[in-house]
Amino acid sequence: MLISLILLAILIFSIILTLTMLTNAFSGVPFVPSPNRTTPHLLKAAQLKAGETFFDLGCGDGRLIFAGMKQTPKTRGIGVENSLLPYLIARIKKFFNKSKGEIRLTNIFRTSIKEASVIFCYLMPGTMNKLREKFLEELPKGARIISLAFQIENWEPTKIFPKDKEKKISAIYVYNIDEIRKKIVNC
Repeated sequence: MLISLILLAILIFSIILTLTMLTNAFSGVPFVPSPNRTTPHLLKAAQLKAGETFFDLGCGDGRLIFAGMKQTPKTRGIGVENSLLPYLIARIKKFFNKSKGEIRLTNIFRTSIKEASVIFCYLMPGTMNKLREKFLEELPKGARIISLAFQIENWEPTKIFPKDKEKKISAIYVYNIDEIRKKIVNC
């Protein structure tokens, strides 16, 4: 009986792992967690304020959502993840953290970001570039995009927090959607 349960658990875990790898392979958004040491730097760059809604596109295990809501309690944090295993880990962490953050299992390209004050991204350059139109079309006035390590092609960041080799922190790029829209109109 015990051996049967162990084998069933191994089978279920193998299925979840396989689904996660297949999702990553076909979506172009692999699960590469941002190091824990970057979380406070990302939150500092975002300057979250009470009443704001922030999204973490590709939230992985949800660490940024939980930290952001803990640091600025009267915010709404929404994590979007397309891979099953990180999503399940985030849901478990949400339960144990007693967090009110939302964790959604869905594709970032199908998620409405119309209510976002801040978007966090740690995504590959190709994915970031595919999101440009979505950002321009959906983000409300004043929204900020915080990107760890990768710039958005042909967009000028409002602010850059340079790479800190000593602390092993990648560069952080901050974009203000209003400034981006103005530059596009003026071109």
